[in-house]
Amino acid sequence: MERRTVEFSQHGNFFMQQISGDLLQAVFQGSTEFSELSEPGVWLIENVIAGDMTGNEQIWSTQALATRGFPTELNVVAPPADTTPPVLVAFDFDPKEIDTTQGPATVHFTATATDDLSGVESVRGGLVSASGSQHGHFFMRQVSGDPLRAVFEGTAELPQFSELGVWQIENVIAGDQAGNERFWLPEDLVALGFPTSLNNAPQGVEAKINILEDAIRSLVNCGALELNKANPLFAFVRSTRRAFDQGNLHGALIHLQSFDRKVRHWIDKQILSASDGEQLLDMAGTVADMLLEAE
Repeated sequence: MERRTVEFSQHGNFFMQQISGDLLQAVFQGSTEFSELSEPGVWLIENVIAGDMTGNEQIWSTQALATRGFPTELNVVAPPADTTPPVLVAFDFDPKEIDTTQGPATVHFTATATDDLSGVESVRGGLVSASGSQHGHFFMRQVSGDPLRAVFEGTAELPQFSELGVWQIENVIAGDQAGNERFWLPEDLVALGFPTSLNNAPQGVEAKINILEDAIRSLVNCGALELNKANPLFAFVRSTRRAFDQGNLHGALIHLQSFDRKVRHWIDKQILSASDGEQLLDMAGTVADMLLEAE
């Protein structure tokens, strides 16, 4: 259950516990606290939410409560009022290049926020992957400063096998002790000169592709391998390079990881001669070796 001002600039919550009755008809009681800097005026009960033991929930809005004859307004007299949310004056994170193909990656965040009256209480935010299908969150704690200018630090961990590509800071949210909050979207952060992009890419992908291309070029130049556009080897290398150039790092990595298997398959099908295939593998190295070299 939440409370809010008519202008919707401050919010609060109260949680209730059962004090009598039984499972089928229970009486609950709870409380909430307003600070001395809460906005004066009429606050509204935004909603009431009741849930049962199986997870079913019912939500009653302000209008639904009023229709049932329940009170929905609370008059607050508490000058002076703090109705201004904090200001984000610094924001950064490190590193800006990660690789979750080998394990989880931790990103460290720092932020500085100011407030005019009640003091900064929290800074938090979120990240979103390039496709928009994966999300991450970071919660920060104050490490220095004072309530009116506070420095916060926090971390976010992207698990192994998180989506590859460029992740974006989805939002940053700062709140003060009076309940005021402000959201900064990516375009807001860019306008302030703050970083917003986190690149999740396997280390050395382009280097691995270069090694493979150089090995094939050497075989062609010395006459050991005939330059034939119909050869699936060349199509394989072209598609790997194209995936990388188009930002499809996951696709490029999958191609590289299948290289040894593909070459063995082409040898078995006599698309590549055994000598050409083995020489190519020797020159390019196995994918496992290539991955280790890039670490």
